[in-house]
Order: sequence, then C-alpha cells, then structure tokens
Amino acid sequence: KPTKILYGPANQVVPVMGEFKGTLQFKKRQEAQQIFVVEELKNNLLGLLAIEKLGFVVQVNTIAGDFATHKTKVLSPV
Repeated sequence: KPTKILYGPANQVVPVMGEFKGTLQFKKRQEAQQIFVVEELKNNLLGLLAIEKLGFVVQVNTIAGDFATHKTKVLSPV
C-alpha cells in the first residue's frame, strides 16, 4: 500500500499500486530511492532528486548573453 499520493503534470492523482525501496544505478553512481508501482504507466518516470543524484542533470552557475544572468539546469550528455 502506498505511503503517499503522487500527482501528475496536470495535477491529477497518479494511481499508485504499491512501492518498494530500490537502488538505481547509472555508470558508477548508485542511489537508493523509493520506487512507486503505477497502474498502466506507459513510460518509466524518474524524479528530479534521482536525476540529480545519478548525474543526468548538472547545475550551470552562469549563462552569458543578451538576457539576465541566472541559474538553470540543463541535461548533461549521457
């Protein structure tokens, strides 16, 4: 039985059937995460925390250009 309610991008409730603790691995990085089993999901979803911990996203401190300098996240090459 799930311990929390998950919401999709349109703020709809995601039908979680269950959950378990698992280890995700990408290259040499590993991250323990709670894995949620979702009914009729067509594609796997990965949360932002896991994406950051596994190194799929890097933080860019400064972007120069004709616009205001700000922090943003960009996808790193895989």
